[in-house]
Amino acid sequence: MAAEQSLVAQLLATGGFTSLVGTSPTRLYPVKKDAGSAPALPYVIYTRFPGAGPIRTMGGGGSKESDFTFEIYAETYTSAQAVAAQVEVALDWFSGASGGTTVLHTELEGTTDITLAEQGVFLRTMDFRVVAVE
Repeated sequence: MAAEQSLVAQLLATGGFTSLVGTSPTRLYPVKKDAGSAPALPYVIYTRFPGAGPIRTMGGGGSKESDFTFEIYAETYTSAQAVAAQVEVALDWFSGASGGTTVLHTELEGTTDITLAEQGVFLRTMDFRVVAVE
């Protein structure tokens, strides 16, 4: 199981997160939302950037460092903040093992707020550094 699957599992195990983005279906998408769909707001898109940071072997244990961005799209700034707070609760300083992957450490490195006026949507991006053994 790759690091992103561990992060997704952690998010889905966080009740505050799923109460905001749903459970069936969950409005959490890798890379981009499903083509042709217009999911209800709020929703979250996550992307792994293996070249940003860069991925490198750390020590002798074969751990790798990657950057992840979570994009939170919401109808209001307050809603974007609420989802972001739950992402932070779930993932900041997270560590755990699942399916052959051990996430050693995650750290929230920064957030950015953007108003997408044309779409009437608020966007908050959250950048995480993740160290894992895959």
